[in-house]
Amino acid sequence: MAHAIIDLNGTYTETGPFARGLGAAEPGPHVRLDRILEQVDRIVRKSRIKTVVIHRSEKFSAPSLGALEGIRLALMQLRQAERHLVYYAADYSFDDLYLSSVCTTRIIHRLGTVSFLGRAMSRLYFAQLLSRHGISVDVIRHGKYKSAMTPLTEERVDSFDREQLEHILNLMVDRVRTIVGTEVIPSGTALDALLAGQIVDAQSAVEKGWMERIDDLQGIKDSLRDEKSRPAKSRRAKGRIGASGPRVALYFFDGAIDHGTNRRSPLLGRVVGSDWYVEQLKKVRDDTSTQALVLRVNSPGGSASASEDIRREILRIREKKPVIVSMGPVAASGGYWISTSASRIFAHKFTVTGSIGVITGLFLLRDFLARRGITSSVLRSGDHADLGSALRPMTAEERRIFEEQIDRIYDEFVQIVSASREMDAEAVRDVSGGRVWTGEDAMERGLIDELGDIRAALDYTADALGVSSVQVRFGPVVRRPLVERLLAGRIPSAADPLALIGRLGDQDTEGYTAAEGATLGSNRMLLEPTLVGMARECLHLSGRPLALWTGGITPYYSTATEPEGSSNTSSESMR
Repeated sequence: MAHAIIDLNGTYTETGPFARGLGAAEPGPHVRLDRILEQVDRIVRKSRIKTVVIHRSEKFSAPSLGALEGIRLALMQLRQAERHLVYYAADYSFDDLYLSSVCTTRIIHRLGTVSFLGRAMSRLYFAQLLSRHGISVDVIRHGKYKSAMTPLTEERVDSFDREQLEHILNLMVDRVRTIVGTEVIPSGTALDALLAGQIVDAQSAVEKGWMERIDDLQGIKDSLRDEKSRPAKSRRAKGRIGASGPRVALYFFDGAIDHGTNRRSPLLGRVVGSDWYVEQLKKVRDDTSTQALVLRVNSPGGSASASEDIRREILRIREKKPVIVSMGPVAASGGYWISTSASRIFAHKFTVTGSIGVITGLFLLRDFLARRGITSSVLRSGDHADLGSALRPMTAEERRIFEEQIDRIYDEFVQIVSASREMDAEAVRDVSGGRVWTGEDAMERGLIDELGDIRAALDYTADALGVSSVQVRFGPVVRRPLVERLLAGRIPSAADPLALIGRLGDQDTEGYTAAEGATLGSNRMLLEPTLVGMARECLHLSGRPLALWTGGITPYYSTATEPEGSSNTSSESMR
């Protein structure tokens, strides 16, 4: 008899980064869904592994309930395979009670507590910061819910964004409450008290029957050893699951969408280059040994034209073999655009999808550059030769030109959805306007086909191929030099908005307190590279039509409580 340990230690990601080079390094550690899927598959196929311990460390964080749902559904496979699931965390929060609802045993630390405070969304707004540095943004959009640029133009959430986000937040918390009430805390009164702010100590949680016992991780390991259970051997990840059947490619698309190659952006985080990804998809199309493609999409969107390049390559694959989409935590805007190419779309209940709309932002950097002693001269032949320039404000005529372009691309987006989902164009417009929906909402509105995880998508693919099982190979494969792998996670990331704020400052200290000015002055060597990087990204995005959901500009920090030190404006406006 043997046991295995699944360690939830780090920040959730779907897969490893696609971008290469030390400059693309991401803060670690990470909890990768692809690695969890592989570990779960190995445990299910090893009948001697009877017990699985899920250890949630203090470093674990998931950006959304959709990420937690992906992990929970993977663990559900172990429950269905009749494994004894033991969940251990020092403290049990909202997230822990949800994840542990699939487990048969819950163990808590002697000094731990149980809480169920709900879920909060906190967002960072950069309007004042950009203004202080002489950067302004003029936004043109089609869709009143299209809020990708509001973190750069506003100081708090707007009414339309509040409407859609409160709907999603309340729906998700209600669903989790139902699950936790069924599997962990059957007393509705007790759950209401926890949601109202009650925190229960470990001993009381055991007495109430919510926890089986008090112990620590080493104590759990000792108990398993006393039961003659040996730890299962750890194995190197191979990027594959399934032992027999036709070969199926499971390709992850994890990041914002742009042209060119992969990179890491100060504004967008992970960025997947369409040129690179189309080349990877072409390998699947040309590989005669691969019978089908399951595309796992976790993307807030990005460039409309880059999204279309990827969509068209997927359609070429569909001419030769089945293509199924499995949506991850987010498959919105451009992420939904590329998903429409599949013959069948699966999504989690907590997937955030939709956001059918188009937006662009015109960045004006003239004052920013002038403060750093940079001036410009423009010579042009043609009244609008420098259309969209970040060095001058646009005219009313130029704004009309951009609005026509945005409207045209929005109409194209609607037609793509109408054709792929077999919906009337007006019906598509009714659920568009840039609004995001949960997976359940999307199912009711005809934007997806089925609720389910990657396993459900793979089972459907096997049925489509007329077989009972398939061999799955993960992709795309990105090979990294040894030194890059060794340093991964040890280099600070400029794409972290919290790190960005900590490093942003002004050339002078005007407008700051004496203490703030002294701090900024002592960090000037760090400030300018970050500002220049942000300015470069503004220039890159300026005037480009984007099928981008708000999550692509500044991620939400979703926690059981507001992050320490969050401003009154941010926390108050999101509640």
